[in-house]
Amino acid sequence: MNYSEIVVTLGNKCTAQCEICCLDANMSYNTGIDVTKIKEFLLSAEQVKQIHTIHFSGGEAFLYYDTLVELVKTCSSIKKKTTVITNGFWAKNKEMVDEKLRVLKEAGLFAIGTSYDEYHQKYVPVENIRNLIVGAKKVGLKTSIQAVIVRDSRNGDWIDALGEDLTDVAVDFITCDKAGKAKENILDSQ
Repeated sequence: MNYSEIVVTLGNKCTAQCEICCLDANMSYNTGIDVTKIKEFLLSAEQVKQIHTIHFSGGEAFLYYDTLVELVKTCSSIKKKTTVITNGFWAKNKEMVDEKLRVLKEAGLFAIGTSYDEYHQKYVPVENIRNLIVGAKKVGLKTSIQAVIVRDSRNGDWIDALGEDLTDVAVDFITCDKAGKAKENILDSQ
C-alpha cells in the first residue's frame, strides 16, 4: 500500500465537547506529543517521496500553536505541504487571526480547514469562522470547512450566515464516524 499523506494529532485537548467527536476530546486531557520524536519522524519522511502532505489536527490544534508553527517549519524544510484543522475557537479577534495565520503562512502552511457544523456551532460562534475564512484568504491560505452530517442535520443557518464569505471555500459534508462520543450519541438510524 502506498501512502501520500501523514496525519499528526498534536494532542487530545479541545475547547469543544461535540457529541459527534470521534476522539472524545475535551479540555481535561493533558496528553500531547513528544515534539522531538515527531520532528525526527517528520524529517525521516523526506526520504519517502510519495508522502507529499502532512496534516495537523487535535483535539484542537491551535491549543498547541507554538508546536504547530515549529512542526510546519520542519515540514517546509523538507518540502512537504502542510495543512491544519481547527474548530476556530481562537478566531474571535480579526487582528489576532491575521497575525496567527500570517506566522503560519510564513512558516510554510499551505491550507487551513475548520470543523464547523451544527455540533461545533454550540461551542464556536459563526463570527469566529468568518474571521478565520477572511483572514486565511487575506494571507493566501487555501481554506475549507468540514461539516459532519447525519440524517436530520441542520447546517443551513451557519451557511446562510457566512454567505458570500464562503466564496472560494471548499465546504465538505462528511458522514459521522461512530467512534468516541459519536458511538454513544449518534443512533444507527441517523
